[in-house]
Amino acid sequence: MHRYLLALLAFLFVLAPTVPATAAPPGDTVTVNVYVVPEPIAAGSRDESLAAIAGRTLGDPARAAEIFALNDGREQPDGASLTSATEVARTGWVLVLPADARGPDVRTASLARSKPYWTWPLALSLIGAVVLGVLTVLVVARRRVVGSIRRWTDRTRDARGNRQRKRRLRATRARLAADQGRDTRDVTLAMTAAAGVGSDAEVYAVVIDGDGVTAWLSTPTTPTPFWTATGSGQWRSGLPTPGPVDPLSMPARVGVTEDGGTLVVDISWLDGVLSVTGDAQGARETVDHLLREVTRHRPGTLIVDLASLSGAAELADLVRASAPALDEAGSVMVQAARRRRLTGIVVAVGEPDPETAASLVRLSSSGAGGWASVVLGRVPGAHWQWHANADGTLELPELDQTVVVPTQP
Repeated sequence: MHRYLLALLAFLFVLAPTVPATAAPPGDTVTVNVYVVPEPIAAGSRDESLAAIAGRTLGDPARAAEIFALNDGREQPDGASLTSATEVARTGWVLVLPADARGPDVRTASLARSKPYWTWPLALSLIGAVVLGVLTVLVVARRRVVGSIRRWTDRTRDARGNRQRKRRLRATRARLAADQGRDTRDVTLAMTAAAGVGSDAEVYAVVIDGDGVTAWLSTPTTPTPFWTATGSGQWRSGLPTPGPVDPLSMPARVGVTEDGGTLVVDISWLDGVLSVTGDAQGARETVDHLLREVTRHRPGTLIVDLASLSGAAELADLVRASAPALDEAGSVMVQAARRRRLTGIVVAVGEPDPETAASLVRLSSSGAGGWASVVLGRVPGAHWQWHANADGTLELPELDQTVVVPTQP
């Protein structure tokens, strides 16, 4: 605030010298001829009309109009002033006469020169003062003004960009839903690529794009022919020719990557629980889409809602029936992750309690039977943890990928 006060004081300091004084400066006078209307005793019966005065001082009564023009509106000693050329002058009035006035009644006097209040120099000075004041304020407040303009510009640009991005995402999700509902080529290519990595490694995720295939392997190993290592546990090759796929695989197209590739994951490699968190609607759409994909490519897969089971006891029975290999403590014996034929998927909505979470992990472990678990909520220690966003995108930290998930077709 003190900056603006200083700016205002500077403005007033600059403006003050430009305001004219109310009185004319000393010496700014002019000598003129005047006629002083005498007292009635001195004048006798003399006519004091402007025409008579013009006849005595100018030699022509018709020049009364000139006298009126020189005195029109001039305040006289009694506070009055002339209002017409036919008016009779009053005692004590001082009338300015033309320069050629002559006669015993004509006197000379010094009068202050009248000046117009508004002149071009004054107007230009005021304009300059205002401009200088505005510039002073802008200089003092430049950071705040520039910062405000920049923030407004950034917000406008960001809002416009967000609207455009949302429109593109909606269009992309709708198109993906339509394409994936009638085309299985990407899944076939992904599973063909997965089968072609060799017997020493197996693939749990694939991205198919226009230039080739990127595969994520369960165990880092030396690339086989036609493949190139692009990272730890990540290979790259050209597009394969569609061929046979592993009958144990359970492929599901998750979505489209930022580069336009189609991401396919193999649920048969889900060693543990898949936890989907984030935006509630986005997470539900992700799980719904994943289950649709699984049942589309593996129609016989069972989908079991955890809420349909009668409590922890039935879940425990399912675990014991599916995981007979238990140690003495009653937990699933830990084995190396391996592909297994999946019978079904247990789906849970909401964060499970610790006991239920432990049972789901045991049920879905690689040493158990053919079950996978998908939880629409947070599960500490889940093998796969996906995060859904409100704009329809899904983050997969395990793959360092963000994809656009299709909407319900």
